Amino acid sequence: QVPGTAPTGLTLEQYGGNHIVQDLGNGNYAFYAHLQTGSVTVTPGDQLTTGQAIGKLGNSGNTDAPHLHFHIMSTPDPLRSDGLP
Repeated sequence: QVPGTAPTGLTLEQYGGNHIVQDLGNGNYAFYAHLQTGSVTVTPGDQLTTGQAIGKLGNSGNTDAPHLHFHIMSTPDPLRSDGLP
């Protein structure tokens, strides 16, 4: 991904499949993607706790093998944010 550009021709659902965006505070957001269809256990506004199950590993979205895509980003929009260290 080139910073500031969205993946070409994909919607967020096509790109990340079943996903969660978590507000970490201070302008930082966590993105968990490619979760198993129907496995997400949280809803917008839920407060998450350490060790809480939020979904199951899957291969939804733009992927051909089960895995968890995780990164920290600068905005709540995974298609338009920059990754953070």
